[in-house]
Amino acid sequence: MNKRIWINIFLFVVVILLSIIILSEKDKIEEELPSLSTIDPNNISKIEVLRKNLETLSFSKNEDEWKIDSPLQFQANSARIKSILNILTTKSYKTLNLNDISQFDLRSPRVILKLDKDNFSFGTTNPIDQKRYILFNETVHLIDDYLFPQLMVNAFFFVDTKLLPKNIDISSIEFPDNKFQKDNDKWVSSTNKYNEEEIIKIVSKWDKAIAVSVSEYKKGEDEGMVSVQALSGEKINFIIVKTGPYLILGREDIGIQYTLGGDDAIQMF
Repeated sequence: MNKRIWINIFLFVVVILLSIIILSEKDKIEEELPSLSTIDPNNISKIEVLRKNLETLSFSKNEDEWKIDSPLQFQANSARIKSILNILTTKSYKTLNLNDISQFDLRSPRVILKLDKDNFSFGTTNPIDQKRYILFNETVHLIDDYLFPQLMVNAFFFVDTKLLPKNIDISSIEFPDNKFQKDNDKWVSSTNKYNEEEIIKIVSKWDKAIAVSVSEYKKGEDEGMVSVQALSGEKINFIIVKTGPYLILGREDIGIQYTLGGDDAIQMF
């Protein structure tokens, strides 16, 4: 191995070590930065997102479960709610005085996030590092700009992606050309196409089904309906909007539709 190759290897190792040191120092500095607030996210029970020229979003917590109150009423996506509440513990890179907040677009902010009684006003971003100015507790803070884009999307972004309620006890599923029914703790089909083991797999797939995305319900060709009945008497109807290349199931009663992966169209029917 010639001398040039050894030099290149040495320089490569030096670059790697310097990168590790720089990243470690960066992490250490960020750990030492103060949080935007000292509020415990677990104590928050009400969220409001006031948006200029857009509808207000409202959420409330009941026994650790979050739901959307406005502009629609539905179970909220827990990951989306957690992302909102993370602002309480996000790092504040810099604080500024309130001499002239107009330069930060904070006199008439595009978004005001209300967490219980505390307000977080979102200003513009810093042109150098793209961090965002936030007005909280009479202080302007500079934070990572991860939340503002999320707060500007429609309410369907915050809907729970699980098709069926948690802990639902399914008693039957009726398809356009078949029906699964639980009879004396045994699953039976209205046709001879499925044995009990196959039925249990399909029912379990419906019970655990998670959508790739949720959007506003749009009436399509309507390829039939699937009705899921629970032992409690609750009945949930899904319009089959589309089966390929993605499976789209609509809840016409609440105005939303779920988009699922292509494999789900096979495993759920």
